[in-house]
Amino acid sequence: MKRSFIAIAALLALAPVAQAQTLEKTTVAIPAVSFAFTADYVAEDAGLYRQNGLDVEIKFLAGNAGFNAMVSGAVDFAFSSGTNLDRAAARTKDAGHRQYE
Repeated sequence: MKRSFIAIAALLALAPVAQAQTLEKTTVAIPAVSFAFTADYVAEDAGLYRQNGLDVEIKFLAGNAGFNAMVSGAVDFAFSSGTNLDRAAARTKDAGHRQYE
């Protein structure tokens, strides 16, 4: 009985370490330091990304650089304006929609 209690306690003690090692890395491009992106700052500071299994790297890429980085695969997600999306749509019919195999 005492051995099983020690084994369970050891597994519970190691559980947070195992969770921290399995975070999914992802990148998000933000075009500016702005109040509009407060949710990202709060989520990062409060540790919400990590609590949900994500290791998020936020990159500041001005103008349409963030959208271009997402289309090229340099970042996983990007906040973008309607103007950037319109430009991309004019160039290709499936702009911004990455297909995974």
